[in-house]
Amino acid sequence: MKWIVSKTNSPTHLETITEAITLASDYDEIHIYTGHYKEKLIINKEIKLIGFGTVCIYYDCDYMDHVVSIKETIKLENLIIRSKLSNIIYIYNSVDVEIKNCKLISETQNGINIFDSGNFIIKNCHIEAKKNGVDYNNVLNVFNHSGKIEKCTIYAPNYSIKLVNHSNLYIKDTLLESVNKCIL
Repeated sequence: MKWIVSKTNSPTHLETITEAITLASDYDEIHIYTGHYKEKLIINKEIKLIGFGTVCIYYDCDYMDHVVSIKETIKLENLIIRSKLSNIIYIYNSVDVEIKNCKLISETQNGINIFDSGNFIIKNCHIEAKKNGVDYNNVLNVFNHSGKIEKCTIYAPNYSIKLVNHSNLYIKDTLLESVNKCIL
């Protein structure tokens, strides 16, 4: 099923992404139309969130929290996600996550935190973060430590990419820029 989220006050469209996630079932698509959406998203269903036009999701949680928490197979596409105080995306114990054509900006924390997840792909994304662009910790080595970053730009003063505990990435055609080190 396809769910539509927009700021147009249409009787057939939902007003919030959270409402669409709540109503969606596995394998549904959520189409988000142009607008600014102040929401903290927790995604625990196999769904797709696709932006049409300029879609900006923003939220200021505390410094240990995330604007988007992913706990299932999901696809994020054509979204701008930003925060002044929080991490942007947290992928936890998930497989086959795809983040494509997104712009992720954290003014104080990490761009993407990945914990014990695998077979993910981050493609054609722009990531700006105050700490680490991508922080990948595969402590339990549950998903055979796989992941891909392709055709991205990642800017982070600390590390563009930080790999911990058996974490390996395939990186292709990606620009990394950091004050400290690009990859640790």
